[in-house]
Amino acid sequence: MKRILSLAMALVLTVLIAIPVIAEETRDMESVPGELIVSLQEDIDEVLDTRFLDIYEDDFVIKKSLIETLEDEEIQIDGLCKDFKETVIENMGYVYLVEYSTSKYDTQEKAIEALEQKMEARGLKINQIEPNYIVYALEEAEDSITIQMHNNQVWNYEMIKAPQAWNITSGSTSVKIAIIDTGIDYNHQSLRNYVSTSLGRNFTTSNSSDFMDRNGHGTHVAGTVASYGVVSGVMRQGTLIPVKVLGDNGSGSVYNIIEGVLHAANVGADVINMSLGGGGYVQAFYNACQTAMSKGVIIVAASGNEYASSISYPAAYNGVIAVGAVDSNRTRASFSNYGTGLDLMAPGVNIYSTVPNNRYQTMSGTSMASPHVAGVAGLMRSANRNISVNNVRNILRNTAQYAGNSYYYGYGIVNAYEAVRAAAGL
Repeated sequence: MKRILSLAMALVLTVLIAIPVIAEETRDMESVPGELIVSLQEDIDEVLDTRFLDIYEDDFVIKKSLIETLEDEEIQIDGLCKDFKETVIENMGYVYLVEYSTSKYDTQEKAIEALEQKMEARGLKINQIEPNYIVYALEEAEDSITIQMHNNQVWNYEMIKAPQAWNITSGSTSVKIAIIDTGIDYNHQSLRNYVSTSLGRNFTTSNSSDFMDRNGHGTHVAGTVASYGVVSGVMRQGTLIPVKVLGDNGSGSVYNIIEGVLHAANVGADVINMSLGGGGYVQAFYNACQTAMSKGVIIVAASGNEYASSISYPAAYNGVIAVGAVDSNRTRASFSNYGTGLDLMAPGVNIYSTVPNNRYQTMSGTSMASPHVAGVAGLMRSANRNISVNNVRNILRNTAQYAGNSYYYGYGIVNAYEAVRAAAGL
Protein backbone atom coordinates (compact mmCIF):
# COMPACT_ATOMS: atom_id res chain seq x y z
CA MET A 1 0.00 0.00 0.00
CA LYS A 2 1.34 3.44 -0.87
CA ARG A 3 2.17 5.74 1.98
CA ILE A 4 1.83 9.49 1.59
CA LEU A 5 4.71 11.71 2.73
CA SER A 6 7.09 14.19 1.15
CA LEU A 7 9.86 12.80 -1.10
CA ALA A 8 10.37 12.26 -4.80
CA MET A 9 12.66 11.76 -7.81
CA ALA A 10 14.31 8.99 -9.77
CA LEU A 11 17.28 8.50 -12.07
CA VAL A 12 17.10 6.75 -15.40
CA LEU A 13 19.97 4.61 -16.72
CA THR A 14 20.70 3.28 -20.18
CA VAL A 15 22.62 0.42 -21.75
CA LEU A 16 25.86 1.35 -23.47
CA ILE A 17 25.48 0.13 -27.05
CA ALA A 18 26.34 1.95 -30.25
CA ILE A 19 24.04 2.42 -33.26
CA PRO A 20 25.06 1.14 -36.69
CA VAL A 21 27.54 3.52 -38.30
CA ILE A 22 26.84 6.39 -35.90
CA ALA A 23 27.37 6.41 -32.17
CA GLU A 24 24.64 6.85 -29.63
CA GLU A 25 23.67 10.49 -29.07
CA THR A 26 24.90 12.22 -25.98
CA ARG A 27 22.01 12.36 -23.54
CA ASP A 28 21.34 15.14 -21.08
CA MET A 29 21.02 14.18 -17.44
CA GLU A 30 17.38 13.17 -17.65
CA SER A 31 15.50 12.05 -14.57
CA VAL A 32 12.21 10.28 -14.03
CA PRO A 33 9.50 12.97 -13.86
CA GLY A 34 7.96 13.32 -10.42
CA GLU A 35 10.37 11.02 -8.56
CA LEU A 36 13.09 11.55 -5.96
CA ILE A 37 15.47 9.28 -4.05
CA VAL A 38 15.58 10.16 -0.36
CA SER A 39 17.97 8.89 2.30
CA LEU A 40 17.07 9.46 5.96
CA GLN A 41 18.84 8.70 9.20
CA GLU A 42 15.76 7.05 10.72
CA ASP A 43 12.96 4.74 9.66
CA ILE A 44 9.79 6.64 8.75
CA ASP A 45 7.62 3.81 10.08
CA GLU A 46 8.99 4.34 13.58
CA VAL A 47 7.73 7.94 13.67
CA LEU A 48 4.80 7.76 11.27
CA ASP A 49 2.12 7.86 13.96
CA THR A 50 3.64 10.84 15.78
CA ARG A 51 5.68 13.52 14.03
CA PHE A 52 4.58 12.53 10.52
CA LEU A 53 0.86 12.00 10.95
CA ASP A 54 0.12 15.62 10.09
CA ILE A 55 2.02 15.68 6.78
CA TYR A 56 -0.02 13.07 4.95
CA GLU A 57 -0.66 14.98 1.75
CA ASP A 58 -1.40 14.05 -1.81
CA ASP A 59 1.63 15.92 -3.14
CA PHE A 60 4.23 13.43 -1.80
CA VAL A 61 3.86 9.64 -1.81
CA ILE A 62 6.40 6.98 -0.80
CA LYS A 63 6.46 4.47 -3.66
CA LYS A 64 9.17 2.15 -2.37
CA SER A 65 11.38 1.49 0.63
CA LEU A 66 14.78 -0.08 -0.03
CA ILE A 67 14.77 -1.86 3.33
CA GLU A 68 11.30 -3.29 2.68
CA THR A 69 12.54 -4.60 -0.66
CA LEU A 70 15.38 -6.41 1.09
CA GLU A 71 12.99 -7.78 3.71
CA ASP A 72 10.79 -9.12 0.91
CA GLU A 73 13.70 -11.07 -0.60
CA GLU A 74 12.62 -14.69 -0.75
CA ILE A 75 16.13 -16.02 -1.32
CA GLN A 76 18.35 -16.69 1.70
CA ILE A 77 21.52 -18.63 1.07
CA ASP A 78 23.08 -20.44 4.04
CA GLY A 79 22.69 -17.43 6.33
CA LEU A 80 24.63 -15.19 3.93
CA CYS A 81 22.02 -12.42 4.14
CA LYS A 82 21.64 -12.48 7.92
CA ASP A 83 23.27 -9.14 8.65
CA PHE A 84 22.93 -7.58 5.21
CA LYS A 85 20.01 -5.31 6.13
CA GLU A 86 22.02 -3.84 9.01
CA THR A 87 24.98 -3.24 6.68
CA VAL A 88 22.74 -1.42 4.19
CA ILE A 89 21.28 0.81 6.90
CA GLU A 90 24.75 1.59 8.27
CA ASN A 91 26.14 2.50 4.83
CA MET A 92 23.09 4.04 3.18
CA GLY A 93 20.57 5.07 5.83
CA TYR A 94 16.86 4.47 5.15
CA VAL A 95 16.33 4.98 1.43
CA TYR A 96 12.94 5.67 -0.17
CA LEU A 97 11.64 6.32 -3.67
CA VAL A 98 9.22 9.25 -3.39
CA GLU A 99 6.70 10.49 -5.93
CA TYR A 100 5.61 14.12 -5.96
CA SER A 101 2.85 16.06 -7.68
CA THR A 102 4.22 17.61 -10.87
CA SER A 103 1.12 19.80 -11.09
CA LYS A 104 1.94 21.38 -7.74
CA TYR A 105 5.73 21.45 -8.19
CA ASP A 106 6.63 22.37 -11.76
CA THR A 107 10.37 21.87 -11.23
CA GLN A 108 12.40 19.24 -9.46
CA GLU A 109 14.21 21.92 -7.47
CA LYS A 110 10.94 23.23 -6.00
CA ALA A 111 9.86 19.73 -5.01
CA ILE A 112 13.18 19.02 -3.30
CA GLU A 113 13.04 22.33 -1.43
CA ALA A 114 9.48 21.72 -0.26
CA LEU A 115 10.20 18.19 0.86
CA GLU A 116 13.35 19.23 2.68
CA GLN A 117 11.51 22.01 4.52
CA LYS A 118 8.68 19.73 5.65
CA MET A 119 11.03 17.04 6.88
CA GLU A 120 13.37 19.41 8.69
CA ALA A 121 10.40 21.18 10.32
CA ARG A 122 9.47 17.85 11.90
CA GLY A 123 13.00 17.10 13.05
CA LEU A 124 13.72 14.40 10.51
CA LYS A 125 17.41 14.05 9.73
CA ILE A 126 18.05 13.96 5.99
CA ASN A 127 21.14 12.45 4.39
CA GLN A 128 20.28 13.31 0.78
CA ILE A 129 17.38 14.12 -1.53
CA GLU A 130 18.40 13.31 -5.10
CA PRO A 131 16.94 12.91 -8.60
CA ASN A 132 16.09 9.47 -9.93
CA TYR A 133 18.14 9.67 -13.10
CA ILE A 134 17.42 7.72 -16.26
CA VAL A 135 20.09 5.26 -17.33
CA TYR A 136 20.59 3.52 -20.68
CA ALA A 137 22.26 0.43 -22.06
CA LEU A 138 25.63 1.40 -23.57
CA GLU A 139 25.64 -0.58 -26.79
CA GLU A 140 25.81 -0.06 -30.51
CA ALA A 141 23.95 -2.80 -32.37
CA GLU A 142 24.91 -4.13 -35.85
CA ASP A 143 23.73 -6.46 -37.87
CA SER A 144 26.39 -32.23 -23.56
CA ILE A 145 28.11 -28.99 -23.37
CA THR A 146 30.72 -28.32 -25.95
CA ILE A 147 32.63 -25.08 -25.64
CA GLN A 148 34.51 -23.43 -28.45
CA MET A 149 35.34 -20.01 -29.75
CA HIS A 150 33.47 -18.94 -32.84
CA ASN A 151 35.77 -17.69 -35.58
CA ASN A 152 34.36 -14.20 -35.00
CA GLN A 153 35.57 -14.32 -31.39
CA VAL A 154 39.18 -15.26 -32.01
CA TRP A 155 40.58 -11.73 -32.32
CA ASN A 156 39.10 -10.32 -29.12
CA TYR A 157 39.89 -13.32 -26.93
CA GLU A 158 43.43 -13.55 -28.27
CA MET A 159 43.87 -9.82 -27.62
CA ILE A 160 43.08 -10.26 -23.93
CA LYS A 161 45.01 -13.57 -23.78
CA ALA A 162 41.99 -15.58 -22.66
CA PRO A 163 43.12 -18.91 -24.25
CA GLN A 164 46.30 -18.84 -22.16
CA ALA A 165 44.26 -18.06 -19.03
CA TRP A 166 42.05 -21.08 -19.73
CA ASN A 167 45.11 -23.30 -19.23
CA ILE A 168 45.01 -22.20 -15.57
CA THR A 169 41.23 -22.12 -15.12
CA SER A 170 38.28 -22.02 -17.47
CA GLY A 171 36.00 -20.75 -14.72
CA SER A 172 33.72 -22.37 -12.17
CA THR A 173 29.98 -22.72 -11.69
CA SER A 174 30.53 -21.74 -8.05
CA VAL A 175 31.46 -18.24 -9.23
CA LYS A 176 28.39 -16.03 -9.68
CA ILE A 177 28.29 -13.09 -12.09
CA ALA A 178 25.31 -10.74 -11.80
CA ILE A 179 24.32 -9.18 -15.12
CA ILE A 180 22.55 -5.96 -14.10
CA ASP A 181 20.87 -5.13 -17.39
CA THR A 182 17.79 -5.83 -19.54
CA GLY A 183 17.54 -9.43 -18.31
CA ILE A 184 18.88 -12.61 -19.94
CA ASP A 185 17.26 -15.04 -22.36
CA TYR A 186 17.62 -17.96 -19.97
CA ASN A 187 16.33 -20.39 -22.62
CA HIS A 188 19.18 -19.65 -25.04
CA GLN A 189 20.99 -22.79 -26.17
CA SER A 190 24.39 -21.29 -25.27
CA LEU A 191 23.33 -19.88 -21.87
CA ARG A 192 20.56 -21.95 -20.27
CA ASN A 193 22.86 -24.29 -18.34
CA TYR A 194 24.65 -21.34 -16.78
CA VAL A 195 21.75 -19.00 -15.90
CA SER A 196 20.44 -19.24 -12.33
CA THR A 197 16.72 -18.53 -12.57
CA SER A 198 16.38 -19.09 -8.82
CA LEU A 199 18.63 -16.10 -8.08
CA GLY A 200 17.29 -13.80 -10.81
CA ARG A 201 15.00 -10.83 -10.17
CA ASN A 202 13.18 -8.11 -12.09
CA PHE A 203 12.98 -4.61 -10.61
CA THR A 204 11.33 -2.89 -13.58
CA THR A 205 7.78 -4.18 -13.04
CA SER A 206 5.67 -5.72 -10.30
CA ASN A 207 6.45 -9.19 -11.67
CA SER A 208 9.77 -9.79 -9.93
CA SER A 209 10.24 -13.21 -11.56
CA ASP A 210 10.03 -11.90 -15.14
CA PHE A 211 13.70 -11.37 -15.97
CA MET A 212 13.46 -12.53 -19.60
CA ASP A 213 15.43 -10.29 -21.97
CA ARG A 214 13.27 -8.86 -24.77
CA ASN A 215 15.77 -6.18 -25.71
CA GLY A 216 18.87 -8.25 -26.51
CA HIS A 217 21.45 -6.18 -24.69
CA GLY A 218 21.62 -8.19 -21.47
CA THR A 219 21.80 -11.51 -23.34
CA HIS A 220 24.68 -10.24 -25.49
CA VAL A 221 26.56 -9.06 -22.38
CA ALA A 222 25.90 -12.36 -20.59
CA GLY A 223 27.25 -14.41 -23.50
CA THR A 224 30.55 -12.55 -23.38
CA VAL A 225 30.91 -13.26 -19.66
CA ALA A 226 30.03 -16.98 -19.80
CA SER A 227 28.57 -19.14 -22.59
CA TYR A 228 29.13 -22.43 -24.41
CA GLY A 229 28.35 -24.34 -27.61
CA VAL A 230 29.09 -22.55 -30.87
CA VAL A 231 30.45 -19.59 -28.91
CA SER A 232 32.46 -19.12 -25.74
CA GLY A 233 32.42 -16.59 -22.98
CA VAL A 234 35.54 -15.26 -21.28
CA MET A 235 34.49 -17.74 -18.62
CA ARG A 236 33.90 -21.19 -20.08
CA GLN A 237 32.05 -22.13 -16.91
CA GLY A 238 30.15 -19.87 -14.56
CA THR A 239 26.82 -18.97 -13.02
CA LEU A 240 24.94 -15.99 -14.45
CA ILE A 241 22.43 -14.08 -12.32
CA PRO A 242 19.88 -12.12 -14.39
CA VAL A 243 19.04 -8.85 -12.62
CA LYS A 244 16.64 -6.87 -14.76
CA VAL A 245 16.83 -3.14 -14.02
CA LEU A 246 16.39 -1.83 -17.58
CA GLY A 247 13.11 -2.23 -19.41
CA ASP A 248 12.58 -3.75 -22.84
CA ASN A 249 13.38 -0.33 -24.36
CA GLY A 250 16.86 -0.40 -22.80
CA SER A 251 16.32 2.30 -20.17
CA GLY A 252 15.59 2.33 -16.46
CA SER A 253 15.99 4.32 -13.27
CA VAL A 254 18.82 4.69 -10.79
CA TYR A 255 16.57 3.59 -7.94
CA ASN A 256 15.92 0.26 -9.69
CA ILE A 257 19.63 -0.21 -10.25
CA ILE A 258 20.33 0.46 -6.57
CA GLU A 259 17.83 -2.32 -5.80
CA GLY A 260 19.59 -4.56 -8.32
CA VAL A 261 23.06 -3.97 -6.89
CA LEU A 262 21.92 -4.78 -3.36
CA HIS A 263 20.02 -7.86 -4.56
CA ALA A 264 23.15 -9.16 -6.30
CA ALA A 265 25.21 -8.67 -3.15
CA ASN A 266 22.45 -10.21 -1.03
CA VAL A 267 22.46 -13.46 -3.04
CA GLY A 268 26.23 -13.84 -3.03
CA ALA A 269 27.37 -12.51 -6.40
CA ASP A 270 31.16 -12.54 -6.87
CA VAL A 271 31.08 -10.00 -9.71
CA ILE A 272 28.58 -7.42 -10.94
CA ASN A 273 28.65 -6.18 -14.53
CA MET A 274 26.87 -2.91 -15.33
CA SER A 275 26.97 -2.10 -19.03
CA LEU A 276 24.83 0.97 -18.50
CA GLY A 277 25.15 4.63 -17.68
CA GLY A 278 23.46 7.99 -17.48
CA GLY A 279 22.66 10.84 -15.14
CA GLY A 280 24.95 12.41 -12.60
CA TYR A 281 26.46 11.49 -9.26
CA VAL A 282 23.94 10.01 -6.80
CA GLN A 283 25.10 9.45 -3.24
CA ALA A 284 22.63 6.60 -2.68
CA PHE A 285 23.93 4.79 -5.78
CA TYR A 286 27.54 5.29 -4.68
CA ASN A 287 26.66 3.97 -1.21
CA ALA A 288 24.99 0.90 -2.72
CA CYS A 289 28.14 0.11 -4.72
CA GLN A 290 30.32 0.56 -1.63
CA THR A 291 27.99 -1.70 0.37
CA ALA A 292 28.23 -4.44 -2.28
CA MET A 293 32.02 -4.14 -2.44
CA SER A 294 32.24 -4.35 1.35
CA LYS A 295 30.56 -7.76 0.96
CA GLY A 296 33.25 -8.90 -1.48
CA VAL A 297 31.53 -8.07 -4.77
CA ILE A 298 33.76 -6.94 -7.64
CA ILE A 299 31.93 -4.28 -9.69
CA VAL A 300 32.77 -3.63 -13.34
CA ALA A 301 31.04 -0.96 -15.46
CA ALA A 302 31.20 0.57 -18.93
CA SER A 303 32.90 3.97 -19.28
CA GLY A 304 30.22 5.39 -21.61
CA ASN A 305 29.67 6.02 -25.33
CA GLU A 306 29.45 9.80 -25.44
CA TYR A 307 32.83 10.56 -27.10
CA ALA A 308 33.46 12.45 -23.85
CA SER A 309 36.51 13.18 -21.72
CA SER A 310 34.69 12.11 -18.58
CA ILE A 311 33.65 8.69 -17.32
CA SER A 312 29.94 7.91 -17.05
CA TYR A 313 28.30 6.86 -13.77
CA PRO A 314 28.33 4.23 -12.29
CA ALA A 315 31.78 3.51 -13.80
CA ALA A 316 33.04 6.81 -12.34
CA TYR A 317 32.28 5.81 -8.74
CA ASN A 318 35.33 5.14 -6.61
CA GLY A 319 36.13 1.42 -6.45
CA VAL A 320 34.11 0.50 -9.55
CA ILE A 321 36.32 -0.77 -12.39
CA ALA A 322 35.74 1.55 -15.37
CA VAL A 323 36.19 -0.08 -18.79
CA GLY A 324 36.60 1.60 -22.17
CA ALA A 325 36.50 0.01 -25.63
CA VAL A 326 39.19 -0.71 -28.23
CA ASP A 327 38.88 -2.13 -31.74
CA SER A 328 40.75 -5.02 -33.36
CA ASN A 329 43.73 -2.70 -33.96
CA ARG A 330 44.02 -2.02 -30.22
CA THR A 331 42.90 1.56 -30.84
CA ARG A 332 40.36 3.32 -28.63
CA ALA A 333 36.92 3.33 -30.22
CA SER A 334 35.91 6.89 -31.08
CA PHE A 335 32.71 6.66 -29.00
CA SER A 336 34.50 5.36 -25.88
CA ASN A 337 34.64 7.83 -22.97
CA TYR A 338 38.08 8.51 -21.52
CA GLY A 339 39.81 10.66 -18.93
CA THR A 340 40.52 10.61 -15.21
CA GLY A 341 39.18 7.48 -13.54
CA LEU A 342 39.45 5.17 -16.55
CA ASP A 343 40.86 1.83 -15.40
CA LEU A 344 41.06 -0.61 -18.30
CA MET A 345 40.35 -1.15 -21.97
CA ALA A 346 38.85 -4.23 -23.60
CA PRO A 347 37.54 -5.21 -27.04
CA GLY A 348 34.27 -3.38 -27.72
CA VAL A 349 33.86 -3.11 -31.50
CA ASN A 350 32.04 -5.78 -33.52
CA ILE A 351 31.85 -8.23 -30.61
CA TYR A 352 30.12 -11.51 -31.45
CA SER A 353 27.87 -12.97 -28.77
CA THR A 354 24.47 -14.37 -27.90
CA VAL A 355 21.15 -12.58 -28.48
CA PRO A 356 17.61 -13.82 -27.72
CA ASN A 357 15.92 -16.71 -29.52
CA ASN A 358 19.06 -18.83 -30.02
CA ARG A 359 20.65 -16.21 -32.25
CA TYR A 360 24.10 -14.57 -32.34
CA GLN A 361 25.05 -11.06 -33.36
CA THR A 362 27.86 -8.51 -33.36
CA MET A 363 27.45 -5.36 -31.28
CA SER A 364 29.73 -2.46 -30.43
CA GLY A 365 30.00 -0.22 -27.40
CA THR A 366 31.61 0.05 -24.01
CA SER A 367 28.76 -2.28 -23.02
CA MET A 368 30.59 -4.98 -24.94
CA ALA A 369 34.00 -4.13 -23.43
CA SER A 370 32.87 -4.26 -19.78
CA PRO A 371 31.85 -7.97 -19.74
CA HIS A 372 35.30 -8.96 -21.01
CA VAL A 373 36.75 -7.54 -17.79
CA ALA A 374 33.90 -8.94 -15.67
CA GLY A 375 34.66 -12.35 -17.15
CA VAL A 376 38.36 -12.01 -16.31
CA ALA A 377 37.41 -11.04 -12.73
CA GLY A 378 35.30 -14.21 -12.65
CA LEU A 379 38.28 -16.29 -13.79
CA MET A 380 40.35 -14.69 -11.03
CA ARG A 381 37.76 -15.67 -8.42
CA SER A 382 37.71 -19.17 -9.94
CA ALA A 383 41.48 -19.41 -9.43
CA ASN A 384 41.34 -17.92 -5.93
CA ARG A 385 38.00 -17.90 -4.14
CA ASN A 386 39.33 -15.70 -1.35
CA ILE A 387 40.89 -12.93 -3.41
CA SER A 388 39.71 -9.52 -2.23
CA VAL A 389 38.04 -6.79 -4.26
CA ASN A 390 41.05 -4.49 -3.86
CA ASN A 391 43.50 -7.20 -4.90
CA VAL A 392 41.47 -7.97 -8.02
CA ARG A 393 41.43 -4.30 -8.98
CA ASN A 394 45.15 -3.84 -8.35
CA ILE A 395 46.11 -7.00 -10.24
CA LEU A 396 43.97 -6.02 -13.23
CA ARG A 397 45.67 -2.64 -13.35
CA ASN A 398 49.21 -3.91 -12.79
CA THR A 399 48.99 -6.68 -15.38
CA ALA A 400 47.24 -4.68 -18.11
CA GLN A 401 48.89 -4.43 -21.54
CA TYR A 402 50.14 -0.94 -22.35
CA ALA A 403 48.09 0.59 -25.16
CA GLY A 404 48.80 4.31 -25.03
CA ASN A 405 48.46 7.47 -22.95
CA SER A 406 46.68 6.68 -19.66
CA TYR A 407 44.26 9.57 -20.21
CA TYR A 408 42.83 7.66 -23.18
CA TYR A 409 43.65 4.04 -22.28
CA GLY A 410 43.79 3.88 -18.48
CA TYR A 411 46.22 1.20 -17.31
CA GLY A 412 45.90 -0.57 -20.67
CA ILE A 413 44.12 -3.55 -22.25
CA VAL A 414 43.07 -6.25 -19.80
CA ASN A 415 45.41 -9.28 -19.71
CA ALA A 416 43.44 -12.35 -18.65
CA TYR A 417 46.45 -14.67 -18.50
CA GLU A 418 48.66 -12.51 -16.30
CA ALA A 419 45.75 -11.47 -14.10
CA VAL A 420 44.62 -15.06 -13.48
CA ARG A 421 48.20 -16.16 -12.99
CA ALA A 422 48.74 -13.49 -10.35
CA ALA A 423 45.44 -14.31 -8.64
CA ALA A 424 46.43 -17.98 -8.47
CA GLY A 425 49.82 -17.08 -6.99
CA LEU A 426 51.77 -18.58 -9.91
